[in-house]
This record gives sequence, C-alpha cells and structure tokens, in this order.
Amino acid sequence: MPRISVFLPTHEHASTLPYAVRSVQRQGVDDLEILICGDGATEEVRAVVAELMRADERIRFFDLPKAPARGELNRDY
Repeated sequence: MPRISVFLPTHEHASTLPYAVRSVQRQGVDDLEILICGDGATEEVRAVVAELMRADERIRFFDLPKAPARGELNRDY
C-alpha cells in the first residue's frame, strides 16, 4: 500500500487535470498513488486520464456516472 494517496475529483476539467497531476508528481515523494474520481467525466477527461495513466502507473481512475449535486456520493465511494 502506498504511503500517500492523493484524491482528485473531476467532472469537466480536462484542461487543468494534467497540471494538478504534475503538481502531485513533483512533491518529491515516490511512494504515492493518485486517485482520479470522474463524476460523470466527459470523453475529453477520459482521454486525458488515459494519457496520464500511460505515463504513470501510480494513477488510478474511477469512471463513475454523474452523482447528484457536486458528486459527494462519488467521492465517498
């Protein structure tokens, strides 16, 4: 189990998601995982996440349907 888990929820943030992931990757800690939770993610977000996952095996993607409100139920999942 990784020492640190970083959770990034997203819905329509394809343009900023790579910046958030790079910020985590640059923290100087190798023993981590990056968990991206898609709350009704768009195809564009899915494509960006697929590219990020190809580049870093520590990234996991949870592609969940859009939850009510701001996706709180998906984040609890």
